[in-house]
Amino acid sequence: VLTAAHCVDGAPADEITVTVGVTYLSDAESNGDFTYGVDAVEVHPRYGDDGQSFDVAVLTLDRAIVDPGGNVDPIALTEPGAGLDRKGRQ
Repeated sequence: VLTAAHCVDGAPADEITVTVGVTYLSDAESNGDFTYGVDAVEVHPRYGDDGQSFDVAVLTLDRAIVDPGGNVDPIALTEPGAGLDRKGRQ
């Protein structure tokens, strides 16, 4: 899972949960299939240099995401080496 580093920096992985497939957290409380534990947190090594740049982290979940309601899709990524401008357009 890709997230902002400022949301997880310094937090132990076992204290973070990730909820997917719902808009409101209260919708996930009745079904544990939507909530995942975190095994590892990888914050960008240059995050914190100025408090704003490199504000990205990757969370490794404790299991693969299963989508019981059909509401979760992976993000579309560009091909390696694709030329993008600063606004993310080719």
